[in-house]
Amino acid sequence: MFAQSATVQQIILWGSVIYFFMLGAWGVLYAYTPEMYPTAVRATGSGCASFSGRIGAVLAPYGVGAMISFLGQAAAYPVIFALIAAVCLLTALAMIVLGIETKGKTWDELAEL
Repeated sequence: MFAQSATVQQIILWGSVIYFFMLGAWGVLYAYTPEMYPTAVRATGSGCASFSGRIGAVLAPYGVGAMISFLGQAAAYPVIFALIAAVCLLTALAMIVLGIETKGKTWDELAEL
């Protein structure tokens, strides 16, 4: 919907919706990720995971610029947003299939999983 926005009001509306859900995802990420590492390396593990995400955040604008240059501005936007949605859906699917429930478990119990 954001890619199809034609007015400033639509851009603000759909941008706000995207921002709302992305902030929620970050909250979950920063609560869940540290539980995957033993206490002794928790900060290092979380930092490496965050670093990987930031590398993607640095490289993504270059990829978007290349797509716009290659496809043209009008054709690139729907493709770019479809790719972003696909990555989000793949990530959600991976968490559904591979995610570990950590609620109420000690690290020793998690290490056995």
